[in-house]
Amino acid sequence: MMSAIRIVWLSGLVLLIATSVGKAADDTSPDNLLIVLAWSPAASEASDTSALGGKNGVVEYPPDEQAPAIANVVPMFWLKADVTPEQAKLALDQQPEGYRCMIWVWDGLGGDPLKSDADKIKASDGSLVRGIWAEHGVAQTAAAMRDFFTHYKSLGGKLDYLVLDYEEGFTRWHRGMTPKAFAAIESDPRFSSEGWANKLGFNDLVVELTEKPFPTVNQKNWNAVMGAHRVELLNKSISDPVLAIFPNAKISNYGDADLAGLPDLNGHERLNISSLRRHTGTHQSANVYGIIQSGLSRKKFNGEQAFGSGPFQSLVLGVNTARAMAIHGETPFMPWVGFLAFVGRGSEYSGSDYYQEMLLHVAMTGPEVILYWNPYPWRANQDPTRWSDAEQDQLVGRLMRQFNTLAGFADRRTLVTELASWNEPFLLSGITANGASVWRLTPELNLSADGNLDDIVVSTDPLTFRIKNRIVKFPQGNLYRPDHNDAPLGYWIIAPLSVRPIMRPAQ
Repeated sequence: MMSAIRIVWLSGLVLLIATSVGKAADDTSPDNLLIVLAWSPAASEASDTSALGGKNGVVEYPPDEQAPAIANVVPMFWLKADVTPEQAKLALDQQPEGYRCMIWVWDGLGGDPLKSDADKIKASDGSLVRGIWAEHGVAQTAAAMRDFFTHYKSLGGKLDYLVLDYEEGFTRWHRGMTPKAFAAIESDPRFSSEGWANKLGFNDLVVELTEKPFPTVNQKNWNAVMGAHRVELLNKSISDPVLAIFPNAKISNYGDADLAGLPDLNGHERLNISSLRRHTGTHQSANVYGIIQSGLSRKKFNGEQAFGSGPFQSLVLGVNTARAMAIHGETPFMPWVGFLAFVGRGSEYSGSDYYQEMLLHVAMTGPEVILYWNPYPWRANQDPTRWSDAEQDQLVGRLMRQFNTLAGFADRRTLVTELASWNEPFLLSGITANGASVWRLTPELNLSADGNLDDIVVSTDPLTFRIKNRIVKFPQGNLYRPDHNDAPLGYWIIAPLSVRPIMRPAQ
């Protein structure tokens, strides 16, 4: 069983007492832990293959064997087109109660609901192009989902999470959305009869969507309306059929989230159209990869200096993405995190110790679970150093254990109410748990000059930090240092429940 920390206050001192998860004495149970659902089986090998996959180490384990276990990390079962309910039950029976999870990917059960050939429409030259209607594809996928999950439930199968990674759609940059396609869409009788011009606020799609430089208001409107349209189609084809059979299942799709108030990766402001639904299923699910494009790096927030780029800036963006979902608290969320070695366009905390800080700060925002994109090499010519491996997966498990030690309690509540400042020289996240307030403080350090974390500590009584031109003080706060610190760029602070940090400019 996993250890937890019980907090006792005595004459202003904090005592950290190790107890065991599940004991009534500390009101902790596995249901209160923050769990990571992983794309690939933790600690698997790229050579593992079976009827269930072969991609990214997805394997089927015999009944008398268990998937290699990493605490707090649960591998997803891939709901591919050729799997059977019997295979699914065999795999999910090995997952822990409450976290029985499948993932539906691009080659998933029932086929692609938005790209059926039967739903293509005729262009003016007689060729077939993509439209925005998907009656045949939706019906086909929905029927397959109903048949599969009805059989699966009849076998005694259980389902807690269904995670979609579906990234196709009808925005102006999706494949097949060409001037010829836009012209055919506008000429289709359904465009008029269903009132699409009113929903969009414009017509003449070819001119508005392809002949004007991005981003115009009409182009943003198109992308927003088409995003909601995709959500509706994915709900009809996948989410709704599954929820009809497993009404308590938690369902999300990669990238579907309400991020109003957060600029996009190029620094453009997002449209806030409250009438449009932005998430598939029951949960929001944006990624927190922290990818910064040049437009965002040049963006000035509140008239201050440009945001810039680098490991700390990627950290702030990633955490603010999670915070944006948390602020819209009426809809729970499951963010996607990448693996440590992930080299994305502009995701600069990857490979640095700010990656660990990202995971811990995202955990502090109050997600339902964390979704972990950890693909292993699946071709012989792929450089394994650019993909995930057992060591990286184990790091994620240890970080979640570190978080759960302090916050894996039934009374856990995030203190996140707004986005972090884009230009502050530190990141601070708070949570209440087990009758105390718990804080994670991460300063912006000059990693190339061997910046020292301890240099920011001014005093331990009262606990006070100086970070560049800012003072941060925690009345009655105490440092908590894990025995094995996998996250060396930040501090844990534990304080009484009502304590909030005091921040002011340095004198």
